[in-house]
Amino acid sequence: MVLVSLPAATTAAASSNPKSVTYYLMVVRHSQKCLDEANASTANTAAVGQFTCDNDKRHQQWRLIPRPGGYYRLLVAHSGKCLDVEGASTANGANVNQFTCHNGTNQQWRRVATTGEYYTYITRHSNKCLDVRGASQANSARAQQLNCTTGTNQQWRQA
Repeated sequence: MVLVSLPAATTAAASSNPKSVTYYLMVVRHSQKCLDEANASTANTAAVGQFTCDNDKRHQQWRLIPRPGGYYRLLVAHSGKCLDVEGASTANGANVNQFTCHNGTNQQWRRVATTGEYYTYITRHSNKCLDVRGASQANSARAQQLNCTTGTNQQWRQA
């Protein structure tokens, strides 16, 4: 497991607390690629997908922030924004993007152990899973929410 520790003061959402905050690469099982905000954009609704892992890319480094009820927000290091189901949609295939962190349930994800060190991430508002569209192996394949299955394109590990 590779832990990427950054001073909290370097993130957009950080407080004045000088402690280090741990960020992880989120690796999807089927392709071994990382959850990635592909263009290193800081804009709301910037697309999230998968891309070849690189420890030095802050747009692939994610922090899990505990929320009530066993849920987490996933915050990306480069922008300080959260993993968000677009428009709080409950539809299968709804895009997953980055967006300014808020208390909406479309930014709250529950981790459920699958096998080994892998988890599925289930969004609170729709009870659907974080998924790589079409189980694609390609760089830039989009993240979406989809009914939960046993597919390896819905299984993620922290690296």
